[in-house]
Amino acid sequence: MNPLIHSRSQAAMMLLTFCLLCTILLLSSCSNKNGHWGDPLAAGEKNKVINDFEQMVKRDAACPPTVIADLAINYTSPLINQSVNGFLQFSLPENYKFVITNPLGQIFWAAAGDRTQYQIIDTTQRLYSTGDMQTLVLKHQLPIFLLQNNWGEWLLARNQFTSAKILTIRQDNDGRGVWFTVKNDILQGGYEHLLIEPDNQVLLQRIIADRSGDLLATITYDRINKKRDKGQCIQPEHITITGLNYGSSIELWLSAIEFQAEQKRYRLPHPPSYRHISATSNLPLNK
Repeated sequence: MNPLIHSRSQAAMMLLTFCLLCTILLLSSCSNKNGHWGDPLAAGEKNKVINDFEQMVKRDAACPPTVIADLAINYTSPLINQSVNGFLQFSLPENYKFVITNPLGQIFWAAAGDRTQYQIIDTTQRLYSTGDMQTLVLKHQLPIFLLQNNWGEWLLARNQFTSAKILTIRQDNDGRGVWFTVKNDILQGGYEHLLIEPDNQVLLQRIIADRSGDLLATITYDRINKKRDKGQCIQPEHITITGLNYGSSIELWLSAIEFQAEQKRYRLPHPPSYRHISATSNLPLNK
């Protein structure tokens, strides 16, 4: 086996997991509780920004559920700096497929699944891996509640919260927009802090916090791309995830972005003659 290809395959597996689980891996358990937002918004200013907030929710709900794009992922830590390129298909709320090809356009690594299960094909080892996400999370001692959240809202920068979920509205210390703190019932008492530019109805940053208010991760969106497809649907081309353990960070670069109207599910069938390994038993299965 070519050791370079094998190395890239292993790096791709790691980086794909970081990307598609939307900060499940290496999430920090504590961080700065403040520093981003300032004083609460004056009562006279709230009505307008709440109306902008509600318009965002309506727009995002009407946008196509499926996005396809070329995707470059970069993971940086004090010990590692790795990058991988591939083709992403993502359909709300959680269905994904990510394919990496060699310079000749042949698939050598692919993954598909959702929050409950996955399939991985590694052509360099003629290996087909399957498993459930809960087993993966428990194996790495990760917070199980993260499997319950909607990955698509993080990846596609959409706002699924109604105005009834708003707890506070505060000014941004750097004058970029307005911070909405919302209750995220799926996160078992957790919160999300959304930095929104009200006039353009654009989500600039999303901070995820636990029930104690400690910050778990910060997701920053820039290079915002608008496409006229069922309205001004927005898909950031650059997503940065910071606030992780050990100063690690993840960058996602999307290009050649297209929306698709159909909601989809993705699966990878078992290729003939490939060994099958299940994450639930970790034992080879002959087929």
